[in-house]
Amino acid sequence: TSINPNLQAARDATNPSSQINISWNAYTDNVGVSGYRIERCQGVGCSNFAQINTSVAVNYSDSGLSPSTSYSYRIRAYDAVPNFSSYSNAASASTSAPPDTSAPNFTPTSPSDPLPAGTTSAVLRGDTNEGATCRYAASSQSFDSMPPMIAMATTDGITHSSPLSNLSDNQSYTYYIKCRDGAGNTSNDFVISFSVAAPPPDTSPPLISGGQPSGVLPYFSGGSGIVTMSVLTNEAAYCRYSQAVDMDFSLMAVNPLNTNPVGDLLYQKYHFTTLTVTNGLNYRYYIRCQDTTGPNTNMSGYPIIFSVATPPNILPTVNLSVAPTSGDAPLSVSANGSGDDSDGDLPLTYSLDWGDGFSEVYAPNTPALHTYNAASSYTVTLTVADF
Repeated sequence: TSINPNLQAARDATNPSSQINISWNAYTDNVGVSGYRIERCQGVGCSNFAQINTSVAVNYSDSGLSPSTSYSYRIRAYDAVPNFSSYSNAASASTSAPPDTSAPNFTPTSPSDPLPAGTTSAVLRGDTNEGATCRYAASSQSFDSMPPMIAMATTDGITHSSPLSNLSDNQSYTYYIKCRDGAGNTSNDFVISFSVAAPPPDTSPPLISGGQPSGVLPYFSGGSGIVTMSVLTNEAAYCRYSQAVDMDFSLMAVNPLNTNPVGDLLYQKYHFTTLTVTNGLNYRYYIRCQDTTGPNTNMSGYPIIFSVATPPNILPTVNLSVAPTSGDAPLSVSANGSGDDSDGDLPLTYSLDWGDGFSEVYAPNTPALHTYNAASSYTVTLTVADF
């Protein structure tokens, strides 16, 4: 018999996931205790005990158990007959989870392959089967050597992502991903490869817009001047011009338009040339362009239509001298005159009116004679006209 068996149960410190150790106070008997019968059932508060072993010592190690499982124990002593004592108190303990020796598994979820042409950014994303930290690089390397700045962001411990940028058409990409769990287990490389599709063939000619000049341009003080003719294209192109509406692009080679210098934001998209134009004239040009990748050429000319204004007419200035200006009749008078037109309207015509009903066509800077036979006052007028 035992006044207080005090059965105790605890997981083993060395093998906590598979072994439970039990111990108790020794029993006494008038003849002598031969041993102890050990019974076990699974769970806490269970009642379906079954014998698992016997022991002559006052302790027992129960090994080979399932991890993360609770077990209950009871014992009773027996003598040589055998006579059995009453059961001890029940004691319970549980095994721990097995040690984590498995590296995380990474399942990629994006990006898809291939990505459509024109894609410049994507998200590298995937899920792990347990909480982990994941990193990636463009080459295979150790987890610890992957720079922290490219560690994949984790939203819930198992979903990992990182943005990708500067992707280009018709290019392939490969990334190497490693993941490490809380127990320090690090995976091998998980390789994600994808590509960005090539753009479809370019079959469209350049779109021409923004043609200049247009409308009526101001006149030039010297009668003529220089203007810049320009257009924009929606893609890199070569442009030419002609005054013939239906001239083929290949025949317009003698009249190429210039393009912006390399490095300019509008390189090969802004096209221009200079023209010398004259006041009062109308101008019509046709521009065709060919892209640099097709080559695709405009089937019709883009019209540039403008005119240069005619300056307002400035009346000629008149110089006239008459001598003598008085005398007795009959009086012979000499007139000498000239004219000047500052806006260059030539030729000038001259008419000399003597004021007595007689007029004549006059040659400038040439003395003209006239005789007044009647005494009176007369006004001599020189008229200069431009056309």
